[in-house]
Amino acid sequence: MQYVGKFDAKEINTDLIEKLDEKNFEQVPTLYIGLGGTGKDILLRMRENLFLKYEEKFKDDELFPIKFLYYDLDQKSAQYDDRGIYSDDYFKRFSFTDDELLLIKPDTAKTLELIKKKQPNVSNISKWISPGLQSMDTSIGAGQQRQISRLSFFTCYDEIERAVKSKLRELGTINTGTKHGSDQTFRIVLVFSVAGGTGCGSFVDMAFLCKQLLKDDSNTANAKHEIISHVV
Repeated sequence: MQYVGKFDAKEINTDLIEKLDEKNFEQVPTLYIGLGGTGKDILLRMRENLFLKYEEKFKDDELFPIKFLYYDLDQKSAQYDDRGIYSDDYFKRFSFTDDELLLIKPDTAKTLELIKKKQPNVSNISKWISPGLQSMDTSIGAGQQRQISRLSFFTCYDEIERAVKSKLRELGTINTGTKHGSDQTFRIVLVFSVAGGTGCGSFVDMAFLCKQLLKDDSNTANAKHEIISHVV
């Protein structure tokens, strides 16, 4: 969860978090979107820490006005657990739920074929895509090919838009004690790595999509919007 503190930076020390009075903070409804495998790992560690400290309370919207969405091309990444702990019933309680997973299956070969035929509905893609880009099996991710990631985003745009819109709708209904209006803030945090393919190839388009959806939704349109990133 993101907080806006009211303290001078010179006062910060390693013990500050334990000493701060919660009244000195403003709670901001925040949607965390993990892009690619690195985004997933970071958000899972975050949820793990929240759960270990607060247990099921971290799912309480009033205490923690946060939502999560994990976006990836790799169909197996969500189940991959290098530490082997998520098979345990205890740890399953903070793993991603079905409505927090956005694992797309783009038909990039079909889109590339339309580009070759110069179909008007893909003219916006042909402006930036490299000539000769070959389709690949995206079920195992973008293979560090950022253009494949971006092409996949355009190919599955409608599906991505629906999932993000649903999460923003949930976020817009959270009551943090302030009226939805000029004093209300909604924040989106994109979490990704610049070293991979999926996250690095989709974060710009995801940010623009979120910006537009925040403006379009009646619950968030008149509020202040913040779109920031945690980059690895």
